[in-house]
Amino acid sequence: MFKVSGVGRLTRDAELKSVGEHTLVTWGMAWTRFQKGEKIPQFVECSAWNKTGELVVEYAGSKGNQLFVSGNLHFDSWEKDGVKRNTLKIDVQDISFVGNKGEQ
Repeated sequence: MFKVSGVGRLTRDAELKSVGEHTLVTWGMAWTRFQKGEKIPQFVECSAWNKTGELVVEYAGSKGNQLFVSGNLHFDSWEKDGVKRNTLKIDVQDISFVGNKGEQ
């Protein structure tokens, strides 16, 4: 298990889905890291179950809003149309609301 935490902005509105008796919320996040004085954008997919995810939708679910997340990081890979694809994902366990779009 690999734990991560960080602050980023939503790259799209959070999406809520029903999975049996549970809810799953997914969204993308972006942040900037600096390497040798250069800004490098970083992207990650996030998901949260039940109340944690519902809070994201209710309070910070719009593109551009800022959110602190903490959870387990994993690498997901698949093949589509013969092309290998992959992404980083965070299974979010904890959240804090940092700011809305347009706030510094």
